[in-house]
Amino acid sequence: MDSFLSEFLKDYFTFDSEIFRSLKPLPFNPGFLVSEYLAGRGIRYIPPLRISIFSSILFFILFGFGIDNSQEAVGDELDQFFSDVLPKLFFLLLPLFALLIQWIFGKKGSGYLPHFLFSTYFHAFGFVVGSIYWLMSKLFQSISLTMVNTWLLALTLAWLFLYLWFGLKKVYAHSVVTTSLRLMGLSMAYILLLVLSAIIAMTVLLGIS
Repeated sequence: MDSFLSEFLKDYFTFDSEIFRSLKPLPFNPGFLVSEYLAGRGIRYIPPLRISIFSSILFFILFGFGIDNSQEAVGDELDQFFSDVLPKLFFLLLPLFALLIQWIFGKKGSGYLPHFLFSTYFHAFGFVVGSIYWLMSKLFQSISLTMVNTWLLALTLAWLFLYLWFGLKKVYAHSVVTTSLRLMGLSMAYILLLVLSAIIAMTVLLGIS
């Protein structure tokens, strides 16, 4: 297992300055990596899909460990959903989110690549934040501070929303009001898309089983 992990990391990640240059701005400097790629400096950083793949693998592994298997049938269904269906669902939603950004924020005639880059980095950030939240929530549960998780969840969602706002503002350079209004539309459209996709995926899974 150790050798497999080493080979995986060797193939996909070179542990040099690229990693620190890529990971340092990801959680605290929204839109920076997208701007760097659009400025032709992307070679200095880890390719966005690699960051997204690694962060999503980490998230779903952690999430899978948290599934309650006390009821075997329900546990099996949830395990299959989170380990198999949900990762595929997010990778389907990633390009769709980019299309929504292009439709709502993009200028007429703008290509798809900038919006796909933005979507990729935002989802990578979401997986990283989700992993941090999951670990902290389990820690609070273990020391009987479950109520803290409500505040932790609120802070996590606020961080995601503000990150998205500042990232869109930096990359697309709209006014504060325009960015805010368009973000509201983007958020509602994406949440609806996410809920409908999850319902359809779960329905198909239950039908197959």
